[in-house]
Amino acid sequence: NYFATNYDVAPTIMQRALGCNSNPKAYSTGSSLFYPRKIPFFVAGSYTDYAIVTPHQVTRIYPGGDYAIYGPLGHHMASAQLNIPLLKQAMAQMRLYFKS
Repeated sequence: NYFATNYDVAPTIMQRALGCNSNPKAYSTGSSLFYPRKIPFFVAGSYTDYAIVTPHQVTRIYPGGDYAIYGPLGHHMASAQLNIPLLKQAMAQMRLYFKS
């Protein structure tokens, strides 16, 4: 009933197998799989673009700034509007670990 991603693997191993007591937010956007939490979105990336995935839609952002919005079953939602507050949250999350 909640998102679990590969981001959750590191905190799970760090806490359960290695006994690390550090807050997972210091090194990951995930959390331990043993302590599930509801998150409003996660970011999925590839070599060329990335997507913001929510339970209701996937917003794919292309390198040139174009975007496409898809429903949960993969159908294109041509009339859907870009969720600017969600995009800002995703960008802030990505900036945490990718500093130039």
